[in-house]
Amino acid sequence: MWRHRLFFSVLYFIQGAALAYIINFQKPYLNGEGVSKEAIGIFTSLLLLPFIAKVGLGWLSDRLPFGSRAKRGVRKPYMIMGLGLFAICYLAISFLQPGDEFFTFAVLTWFASLGLALFDTCADAWAIDCASPSEQGAIQASMIAGKSLGLLTMAFLFGQMVDFWGFAAVFKTLASLAIVVLLVVIFVPYKKVQSEDEPLLKSWRELTQGFYIAFALFGVTYSVASFGTDGLLSLYLSEVKGDSVAALGNFGVVRGVGALAGAALYVLIGRQLGLLKTQYLAVIFLIMGCLLPLLSLPSLLIGLGWGMCWGFQETAYVTLAMRFARGAWAASFFAIAMIFSNLGTSLGEILGAPLISKIGYSGVFMGFALVASLSLFFVPIAFSRIRAQSDR
Repeated sequence: MWRHRLFFSVLYFIQGAALAYIINFQKPYLNGEGVSKEAIGIFTSLLLLPFIAKVGLGWLSDRLPFGSRAKRGVRKPYMIMGLGLFAICYLAISFLQPGDEFFTFAVLTWFASLGLALFDTCADAWAIDCASPSEQGAIQASMIAGKSLGLLTMAFLFGQMVDFWGFAAVFKTLASLAIVVLLVVIFVPYKKVQSEDEPLLKSWRELTQGFYIAFALFGVTYSVASFGTDGLLSLYLSEVKGDSVAALGNFGVVRGVGALAGAALYVLIGRQLGLLKTQYLAVIFLIMGCLLPLLSLPSLLIGLGWGMCWGFQETAYVTLAMRFARGAWAASFFAIAMIFSNLGTSLGEILGAPLISKIGYSGVFMGFALVASLSLFFVPIAFSRIRAQSDR
């Protein structure tokens, strides 16, 4: 079991490293290069399109394998392709100046996002294939831990790299990390475990039922608040508090530590409270996290508190998504669950930055807290199928 957790932690380290750049540095970097806030908001939302379209990538993994299933499984070849595309694009980006070549920069970054989305889709499906329902929370916590470890360590290192060598070093480092993870994927065997438990979803028709529509609405609303807040914090600290690039790197480090703590806390108390009560608690944490920037707190304390709230809520959601994604269409159904989250993330990016000039940072963060509160209405309906299955 510990080998599974270590493996998935390594897989998600590269995602954390990518987020370390995107969350903490990309917006201040592009803003400093003369790109407008409106263009940054649209550009960032477009990067999410491959993640919103993950259902198509999941369908490829579920139904169009290539090579030998016995040696590679149905996930590994696509993961290798995705990591390779990510590495090539970021290596090319390292030679560009976005202020003068923004279109080329944007296109390459978008294809890097596509590669990461393909890798992410198949890594999620691999976890579902290999984990029983009782293990899903721990596996997801290890994924969050790996992502958070990548986020905090690389945020710190990226902050130092920029001061010495500029952003080109950051992009080359991302490409190198992708190659390392690619080699790990090649050499780790794929072993699918058949579960005796009945999947919550048996067919595509069940995606139109009320409990799943509520789950979809919950995924959208929670992620508008969660990732909308997450995406604005570095810009807020840079513009309002005047934090330097190095300080933003330190903020990313403590945010990652907080996310690790939040994921660990979910594993500790989730088993005692159960999925439903833990999800209610996760939304309450999210509301509190959205309001943290309104308090007169040091940047590092904001990062630590927000990271804990984010890590707890994100672990809760992806664990719930895994429950709806087991069976023959594991990659497709989990990708659909992630579409809801990524759609909300895209909406948060589109709305957040442009609204700053109209209602200010305080108004935007309060708005995200309100959206998080609205997500509470969908939780009991979404959980009705899980309770019904448990009663049988």
